[in-house]
Amino acid sequence: MNPDANIADISRSRILEYLRRVGSSIPESMSTEEILDSMRLAVGPREQRMFVNAALMMFCEDPERFFDRARIEVVVKPDPTG
Repeated sequence: MNPDANIADISRSRILEYLRRVGSSIPESMSTEEILDSMRLAVGPREQRMFVNAALMMFCEDPERFFDRARIEVVVKPDPTG
C-alpha cells in the first residue's frame, strides 16, 4: 500500500482500457474507487483509502513518482538447441 497516493494519481482511462482489453464484466459506470475496490486494488476505510502498488504501477500516468528506482530488464537468451 502506498499512503502517499490518492485517487487523482489513478488514471480512469487506463483502468477502462484495461477492463475492455481483458473482457471484464465490471461495469464502466462504476466510480473509479468502486472499480478499484472490486479489483482489490484499494484497501482501508473510505476516509483513508490507500492503493496497492499494483494499482499505481498499472494505472498511474507517472508511476516513476512512486517507484523511482524500479526498472524492467529484458534478457534475450539464444536457444541452445539452435
